[in-house]
Amino acid sequence: MSHSSTQINKYLKSLQKHLADEHPDNPTLANAVKSFRKMDYVGHSMGLIGKDESYATCVTWWPMIAVLGTFSAGKSTYINSYLNMPLQRTGNQAVDDKFTVICYSRHNEAKHFQA
Repeated sequence: MSHSSTQINKYLKSLQKHLADEHPDNPTLANAVKSFRKMDYVGHSMGLIGKDESYATCVTWWPMIAVLGTFSAGKSTYINSYLNMPLQRTGNQAVDDKFTVICYSRHNEAKHFQA
């Protein structure tokens, strides 16, 4: 998906505002946009994406399901079982302290971003 750099900047600002407005009690989610800006900088520097592109436009942003629970409640085990693939690390000790956004893809490889 190609946009002008001005459109990308407007899109990212809009996305950050939307996430902040929709989730005022969770500023980490809105801060995920900053991570995309950093990834875009690296992608632009290495020539992986054009100046008029953003990795944020490659991700389906609006989660349909959230899995929440206390420490070691089996959230990652449940996700791995449901997806029938070892996407999330599991164990008796805390293995994740971040949000993981999992999106549908036509590809057979698993990729995930943490914020």
